[in-house]
Amino acid sequence: MKFQQIKIVNATKNDLKKIIEIYYENSIKPPYNNKWTLKTATLKIHLSFKNTDHIFVAKLGKEVIGFLIAMKYYWWDGWRIYIDEISVSERYQNRGIGKLLLDKIESIAKAKNNPIITLYSDNNAKQATKFYDKYGYKKTTAILRYKIIK
Repeated sequence: MKFQQIKIVNATKNDLKKIIEIYYENSIKPPYNNKWTLKTATLKIHLSFKNTDHIFVAKLGKEVIGFLIAMKYYWWDGWRIYIDEISVSERYQNRGIGKLLLDKIESIAKAKNNPIITLYSDNNAKQATKFYDKYGYKKTTAILRYKIIK
């Protein structure tokens, strides 16, 4: 695989099946061990495709090998971009594909004067933590909280 053969482009409906496959396969494995089913993963990706500002895919030829889903939101200091998902097919990980996807959304943030990009990252996902640290994403003191309403 030659790095220059990889293209980062806007996702199309034709890319959804492969995006779902990558998302599902990476989400259910350690360290995440999420309880996604193929049905719920399909729903999430289809809803994201309809309701999200940016979905990019990394393509090697015609093959989708990774993707990034991001949206803009307003905060007290102005517009920001939130990366909802970034995932690369397992066989292509650690080859710079994730960095290419980050570069794409960062270039959009810069061009649109959205200087802050946020994301959620699981502290138990050591590879993801190292990845974000390497590319300058800082940890915050914010804590994700949730409550199950019965």
